[in-house]
Amino acid sequence: MIKNALILMVLVLLSCNKNEKGECTGSIGDGVILFEFSPSLYGKDIETTREYVNDDNIRFRISDLKFYLSFKAVTKKGDTIGCVDQVKFFDLLDTSLTNFTIPLPSGTYKALILGTGLNTEINDTDPSTLEPEHILSAQQGTYWSWANGYKFFQLEGMTATFKEDTAVLMNGLLYHVGTNATFYERRIKEDFKIKRKGLQIFKLNLHLEELFNAVYDIDIINEDYTQTSNKEELDLALKLIENFNHSFEIIE
Repeated sequence: MIKNALILMVLVLLSCNKNEKGECTGSIGDGVILFEFSPSLYGKDIETTREYVNDDNIRFRISDLKFYLSFKAVTKKGDTIGCVDQVKFFDLLDTSLTNFTIPLPSGTYKALILGTGLNTEINDTDPSTLEPEHILSAQQGTYWSWANGYKFFQLEGMTATFKEDTAVLMNGLLYHVGTNATFYERRIKEDFKIKRKGLQIFKLNLHLEELFNAVYDIDIINEDYTQTSNKEELDLALKLIENFNHSFEIIE
């Protein structure tokens, strides 16, 4: 019953297209993608009170996790559709973020592109012009005034000080990834259709453990800090954001 109500609700959302000015336009009753979002860490729920053990047998705990996802689609003609309506914000402490939708005009698409972070145009947003509940407002705690932009990915926690350490977690873990250079995109879904007045359902899985090894191996004891503020920190940030993007998969 709840799922039917959700489907009915999303079918009356505005579709999102871009006119010649780059503004979002659309009409009621076009297409919608419903993502059934399922985040996990080593097959378990991501919880701030739980300790985890990585593949190197290092214990760790996560106390904070926030990130932005950007979506755009490539049509059969090669046109790209994507605007601020297709940006989503996630906060580990907000347990209501399980399913979400993006409006998309009906048609046949070559690919759905997942971006971890915000494109240059959106990253240039001034949060002081937005209402507190907006996903880009200062209220979300993701804006860097010193960088004139947003933290695309934010993870904080604690780790053990060495492998197989059984003592109280003492080593801080802080990953704040941002700046335009770290925006990363990947084609996450090939060849799909959106029917007019139709609902396409995708299951979006996040396997957060792949943050540490999806593409690059991350040593969470010795690579435990970045604020993307110098070359060394940028190098780690680039590895993290690419790994994070590859931590997502779509299943129809």
